[in-house]
Amino acid sequence: MINSKDVVRQFLLQVRSGLHPDRAGHFMADRVRAHQVVSEAPAVVERTPQQYTEHVQEMLDAYGPFTLTVDELIAEGDRVYARWTQNGRHVGPVDHHQPTGRQVTAMTSAVYRVEDGLIVEYWIQIDRQGITAQLQQAVTEHRSRPKAGIALVPAQDGRRTLRCEERVAICRVCRLPGLL
Repeated sequence: MINSKDVVRQFLLQVRSGLHPDRAGHFMADRVRAHQVVSEAPAVVERTPQQYTEHVQEMLDAYGPFTLTVDELIAEGDRVYARWTQNGRHVGPVDHHQPTGRQVTAMTSAVYRVEDGLIVEYWIQIDRQGITAQLQQAVTEHRSRPKAGIALVPAQDGRRTLRCEERVAICRVCRLPGLL
């Protein structure tokens, strides 16, 4: 018999972490009920493994390669409670916030329901207010300095990278490389 706790642990470490989002189908049923637990507008959506893969890619686009630390896993029957911390860098638009290059920490918890070794339903809560506060603080700190900003500039390898527009080696506020 497949252990529900191990299914959720591997799903978080392999898929949600952004390491292997394309493996969502190994851990998720063909259709998963996803309860977005928010006090002002709770919602239930159905997600396929492909849609979840795309969701994780959106997180990677917004926060770059991030770390995910599983802080707690508790299992009882077909339900697994998980609490984790994600740390990334704000490299893409998030809501109405343009990239700041700042470190962003998200604390999240979810309860997963597992049947026959696959996730079939989950209830998730994300500290959205905490994320918003971090993004607003980064923007405020940059705006408080003359001519400070973040720019997407060409790198030596042909890709584009975020740089602070300050004339410093490393910016003290956003911790991005500067224009020196």
